[in-house]
Amino acid sequence: MAKRKPHDPRRACDLPHKVLQRKLDRVKAMAFHSEIELDAWKFRRARMTAPQTYEWIDKKWRTIRLGEEWGGREVTAFFQRTVALPKEYDGQDVLLDVFLDGGEAQLTVNDHPWQGLDWNRSMMRLKAPANKGDRFNIEIEAFVINYTYDGWRNDERNNHVFKRARLVCRDKDLEDFYLDAQWAMDVYIHYWESDQNLELERMILTNLQTACAGIDIYETDRATFRK
Repeated sequence: MAKRKPHDPRRACDLPHKVLQRKLDRVKAMAFHSEIELDAWKFRRARMTAPQTYEWIDKKWRTIRLGEEWGGREVTAFFQRTVALPKEYDGQDVLLDVFLDGGEAQLTVNDHPWQGLDWNRSMMRLKAPANKGDRFNIEIEAFVINYTYDGWRNDERNNHVFKRARLVCRDKDLEDFYLDAQWAMDVYIHYWESDQNLELERMILTNLQTACAGIDIYETDRATFRK
């Protein structure tokens, strides 16, 4: 950290970028709402012997719940679940959020390949706008190691925890604001720490403060927060 900014733990929370980051964190939290946890999935382990060819380890499907362990050496795991959207999701931008704690996976929705999943990618859109009663047959095929990425992270574990699976509605306007402002914040932090360009640093900070001036981190009502 630059010498002109000594770190004082008693005052660090009052630094301008700390105040701004708390506001941005609140925007991020408000951008996703109406969460429904998806516990209890059908689960079965196999070993791939050739493309689309598997040797089953488990003779039958069993139930896996959030917080339970999955994996094993050279294991490919299958997760299955059917989801029906509730009436409060009508007209919403609905996302599926799944975090398997490692490895790499292919998400399939209604028999169509949908998206890859890994340590960096957990969210994917199911439908926008959604209709109440929409049904989705979800399957996840997961291998225990993403060799390139997990090697780079120094985390080539064979066993993982099924940490998160949920439906969530997205407020795209709030998410867009958060992503734009967080990018500007990251740039500001670079200049704040490096002292490369004090004028540009001040300009970014001023514009961020102006953009975030109306954010009330204590507001809980979504409609009021968005104003």
